[in-house]
Amino acid sequence: HLFLKDGRTLGLKGANGQILLDGRELTRVDLNGAIEVTFADYVMRTEHATYDHQQRVISTPGAVEISGRALQVRGDRMEVNVETERLTLEHHVSMQIQPALFKQGGSNAPL
Repeated sequence: HLFLKDGRTLGLKGANGQILLDGRELTRVDLNGAIEVTFADYVMRTEHATYDHQQRVISTPGAVEISGRALQVRGDRMEVNVETERLTLEHHVSMQIQPALFKQGGSNAPL
């Protein structure tokens, strides 16, 4: 688990991983195989993901699925800007929402 500055946690698991360092500084993390990221009430699944520390960007060059209690989103590529917490899905994006399951202002609010 990664612990964020605001106290939230980010769970991360995958079959293989490689961490690249420049001295003691993290530069890049590559993950492969059955990757699962958990954050709040959401789970992201993909087969390959890269974190570029200098650009503070997490990217997936292949298909990705994000699911929560009330929604499921899919796309062929994803990029997350860690600084702005902005997630972008590209190519063949689809979304399924179950509005009745969203709590107004609750932890299951949209991304």
